[in-house]
Amino acid sequence: MFSRPSPLYKKVRHSYERGYTVVPPLIKVVVADDLPQIRAVLKRSLEKDGRFEIVGEATTGKEAVQMAWSLRPDALVLDLAMPGMDGMEAIPQILETSPATKIIVLSGFVEMAPDVLKAGAHGFFEKTAPPQELAATIADLVARDN
Repeated sequence: MFSRPSPLYKKVRHSYERGYTVVPPLIKVVVADDLPQIRAVLKRSLEKDGRFEIVGEATTGKEAVQMAWSLRPDALVLDLAMPGMDGMEAIPQILETSPATKIIVLSGFVEMAPDVLKAGAHGFFEKTAPPQELAATIADLVARDN
């Protein structure tokens, strides 16, 4: 327990007393997919939502692991089929290097969903799913731990 109010509490209280709206911090996301078009669509739709900041883009599983370690994102959207290290190989390494990061797999291989979840991913989406559903799921997963 704090012996005195935290700086964030003081800022929120001060803002409330003056009638300001307190804006929660943006959810930091890394997008990992080998296709630039998919990364661009995800980045555009998540940023348009207003709750997310794309802090990194990876094209391989190895890059996704490195970004999870260096950037400590709140969430990582991960494709399964990537060159070099694929998404299935990356999941346990991401969890090891950044345990607080929520991993959401986005793939066209629906039959892999049970294996992906068993490997430790927090969610699975088909690539044809509406971006709004992905955004809502990411926000829900991150909010559960905050």
